[in-house]
Amino acid sequence: MTAKRHTLLFGGSFDPIHRGHLQTAAAALAEVRADRLLFIPAHLSPHKAATAASFDHRLAMIRLAIGDQPALAVSDIERLRPPPSYTIDTVAALQGQFPGDRFTLLMGADQLPKLHTWHRVGELLGLIDVAILPRPGVDADEAARQTAFDGATIARLRAAILHTPLVDIASTTIRQRLATGQPTADLLPPAVAQYITTHNLYRPVSNTQ
Repeated sequence: MTAKRHTLLFGGSFDPIHRGHLQTAAAALAEVRADRLLFIPAHLSPHKAATAASFDHRLAMIRLAIGDQPALAVSDIERLRPPPSYTIDTVAALQGQFPGDRFTLLMGADQLPKLHTWHRVGELLGLIDVAILPRPGVDADEAARQTAFDGATIARLRAAILHTPLVDIASTTIRQRLATGQPTADLLPPAVAQYITTHNLYRPVSNTQ
């Protein structure tokens, strides 16, 4: 019997995708020993404010960032479904689209304190494995201990914490730099930086009348 392809699911706004996202993806793939990682840009995340770039722009930037790396891919599945974008709905749709895959959901340790509020979270954790990414300023193990779950689920979350390097790069910071004309070459893949320039993204809107 052929083993299922192991796919990591990496969801987020990716507004824009940056070097930190790519570093995290590579480290998670290596530690989990998955076959591929699927970037899933959110159409409208219920946990975040509205994004500064359209879904199509963010999707295009991810495609440019990953290039022809065989272990990295991107899904536009969020564009095909009405918002809001709940993780369990995305996972169920992907399981239907790729029935031969085994999925693991990547999530940041900063999400642990509110994980119990996620839509149908009990069902979600029954459908899929999780892998928890370290976040700056967050004690992941302590955050897992403090979640509002039963002991078995807490133990599972603690065991799922990865040891990937901390990446202290935020898309918010990049957008602020771009809006004020500060350099971002050290934060963005060159193709993404060029795309942002070409399409004049993340620039302040003129209020001239």
